[in-house]
Amino acid sequence: MHRDYTRQYHQLRTHIERMLGSGAVIAKRAPLTIRRGDQLFRVSWGMLISELTLVDH
Repeated sequence: MHRDYTRQYHQLRTHIERMLGSGAVIAKRAPLTIRRGDQLFRVSWGMLISELTLVDH
C-alpha cells in the first residue's frame, strides 16, 4: 500500500484507535477488519463498513 494513502484518513484512524481503546480488536489486517463485541467492521477505501453481526438477536 502506498504510504500517502495510509496518511489521508486521519479521522478514520482516530476513530479506529478509539474503538481499539474501548475493547475492539483487530481480527484481520488485510483487509483491516475490526471486531467489537458481536460486530465486524472492515476498512475499505477510507470507510469503516459494518460487515455483519456474529450473533443473531
